[in-house]
Amino acid sequence: MKYIVTEEQYKLISEINIQQGTWDITDSYVDIFTIVKERVNEKNIKNAVKDYIKNELGYKLTKFKGSDAKKYTELFPDNFEGDYDIPSELKTKDVLSNLAYYLAKKFLRIKQMNGLDCFIEQRAGGRQYFFFDEELEQSIGSISIRRISEYFGDIKFPRDSWAVSTSGLDKESKGTGLGKQMYLAVINDVDVLFSDNFLYLDSLNIWVNVLPNYVYVGAIFNNTDKKPKRLSPKTKILNHEEVKRYFATKRPELIKVKKEVENDY
Repeated sequence: MKYIVTEEQYKLISEINIQQGTWDITDSYVDIFTIVKERVNEKNIKNAVKDYIKNELGYKLTKFKGSDAKKYTELFPDNFEGDYDIPSELKTKDVLSNLAYYLAKKFLRIKQMNGLDCFIEQRAGGRQYFFFDEELEQSIGSISIRRISEYFGDIKFPRDSWAVSTSGLDKESKGTGLGKQMYLAVINDVDVLFSDNFLYLDSLNIWVNVLPNYVYVGAIFNNTDKKPKRLSPKTKILNHEEVKRYFATKRPELIKVKKEVENDY
């Protein structure tokens, strides 16, 4: 089925939309628990949780007798059933986030990326990066990306170009610089990373004020007569809703631009 849209409607669906406030996301440890449950059998997870609580946290677990005495651990999104009574003080965000890191190291393939530990989950049409702070030993957030398929006129981007679908940093990790590390890790892993076209102010700040200090960042505008612009720490774009996408790369030489626009890029 084909749809006909007016020029004004196309502009609205193409341009970057800036939203006030922040996007509330689920704590990243919940996603890690879900992935572990999908990949690991129940018995191995139970044993790992038991070992974590006894050996890592130093708690003595009380084992109940009989099926009527079984308790839910509440460590997993759908109340993963266990045989042990888990003290309430072990169900705080800090402990659960630490447990997620423990399980990820035990069951998932973790790699070092830009000073952070990371697990990459491959998905149809994209991938998701889950990040952990090795020093704090906690999960901190994730960035999911998808293949970019938009047409940018006279600018030709390399095949390994991706756009952010979602990004989220746990509330406890905000203001620590970890969000910057996450973005730079992904940028290091691809040729070109594009912004989402739906940005909250925190994400916009990373693209226009933070990333230009470390990598090549550019803006492509909805108005095709307006030439692309490279962002520097001193660059100011007065109306961000005129921007179609921001992009970042450590290899700007891979981007091919026609001669007549090259000098302004």
